[in-house]
Amino acid sequence: MDQDCDGIADSWEDQYSTVNGAHLPPDWDQEPGFDSTAPTGDGFSVYDEYRGFHYVTDDDSTVAWSDTDPVGKQDVFFLDLIGTQTCGAAGLQPNCLTSALRSILAPQTSSFVVYRRVNSDQSGHTHAHDRLGLLNFNSPYATAQFRGYALFYEDHRLGAACNATPPKGGPVGNAITFTNDGTATQIDFSQLGACAALKQFPASVYLAQIVAHETGHKFNLHHPLRPGPILPLDQPANVQSLSLQQYSVAERRDNQLFVRLDRYDYLGGTEISDDVLPLGALAGNSITGKTEVPPKGLANCLGLPDCIYRVTTRNALAGPATNLLIEDQLQHIMDWTPRWTLQGYRRVDVLSWPAR
Repeated sequence: MDQDCDGIADSWEDQYSTVNGAHLPPDWDQEPGFDSTAPTGDGFSVYDEYRGFHYVTDDDSTVAWSDTDPVGKQDVFFLDLIGTQTCGAAGLQPNCLTSALRSILAPQTSSFVVYRRVNSDQSGHTHAHDRLGLLNFNSPYATAQFRGYALFYEDHRLGAACNATPPKGGPVGNAITFTNDGTATQIDFSQLGACAALKQFPASVYLAQIVAHETGHKFNLHHPLRPGPILPLDQPANVQSLSLQQYSVAERRDNQLFVRLDRYDYLGGTEISDDVLPLGALAGNSITGKTEVPPKGLANCLGLPDCIYRVTTRNALAGPATNLLIEDQLQHIMDWTPRWTLQGYRRVDVLSWPAR
């Protein structure tokens, strides 16, 4: 029965009527995001979610259908084009991409997302590197507001060369955009195994973190910024007095500054877990190096939760000193260094996260 004549069975609508005390409008799309500041909705109208979607089981063997929840959770579909040979070349088992997505991304976002795998036909994919078509292309509500795409992962060569001599760092994953707009999330499987080995991380864990991190960008998540302004301080008598909210431009060097950054021990050396952005005080500039400035009496910063670093820029710092922007890591999917504990994997030589 459809007494309100909106094309949706009243019995189905009754399940979700408690949201506003009545049946939801067929063009409603307001599922909550990851927090109160996140965008709402998944790109599918109530009508689309009632009509439902075809998808495949995680092993790509069986086609299934389901209507979806228009209220409680966002529905996210994903296309896995990573074949057995590509997985194997990176030292991974078949179906490695889907397994990786289920390892970290799915459980870490389970409070607001349900993931379903789709095949090429269901996703609107034609051939590699194409943008996907709309999943709800034939919906009467497929407007600018309701544009639901599947996540799309593909093997793509990026900038790293971890198997070279000497190894060359660089990106292994690239989300391309900060919205799920049908473009691919690129992962360099030719370097994934070698880069994981350099960091002494299991390749499966490394892939799972890359998938979680780059998909986070597709959900419009950025690397978190250190809270509060990081303001300039005239050259102190001792740079060790700088707090986490201060920096100082070096005397007699117009392309250097001092700043306190979080760091941790890893493989007998240092991993810097903060990243100074080329914005604010460094607008239009680029960073060419970071050098430890350990406290007096210490040869280095090993064992310390943070350290003063001399940051060198390619060009002179332009204009009056302004706020410095620093990306921070908060032990969630947008972290980017090897201290990854989301999946329960922890090296014994990795320090605990400093309390802030």
